[in-house]
Amino acid sequence: MLSTSGSSRNVGAAARRARELGVLTWAITGPSPNPLAAICDEALSVDTPETSTVQELHLVAIHLLCAAMDASLGVVGRET
Repeated sequence: MLSTSGSSRNVGAAARRARELGVLTWAITGPSPNPLAAICDEALSVDTPETSTVQELHLVAIHLLCAAMDASLGVVGRET
């Protein structure tokens, strides 16, 4: 789940439904505490009030997750 504020109702509703279905939930949000971080199993919260900084750091976090996934699948450096 991704939310700059951590207060987006639709994202919170999706997180609650996922939990009801037994899905492990992760959130990437702005400053904690916030409703989304509280709902999810794990949360990466960016501790700054600046929306643009939160969004830029979310991009970095997503790129790092993609790189880790590529590395775990052995696709790093392979041409597609």
